[in-house]
Amino acid sequence: MLGTLIVKALVKHGWPASFSIQVGYQIQINYAHPAGLKPGADFWDAVAIASRIVARTYRLHITERWGVIIFEKPYMVNDRGEFREM
Repeated sequence: MLGTLIVKALVKHGWPASFSIQVGYQIQINYAHPAGLKPGADFWDAVAIASRIVARTYRLHITERWGVIIFEKPYMVNDRGEFREM
């Protein structure tokens, strides 16, 4: 859910992005340019900003570095789509 929210914010502002779930409590945000171009530093800055906004909105403790988002605490998503600390 977190990856979807971050990618949604990036795409809304014109960034071609996608995400994948990594091992453990990690999410990888990817640059998904249709022409195969490499991302610039401004894309990674946008990922950091979008990650912080979503984390503050949902009161999550995360660390983001170059598109890799790591949960500092384990969370689960309940039926109403809310994050709950485990």
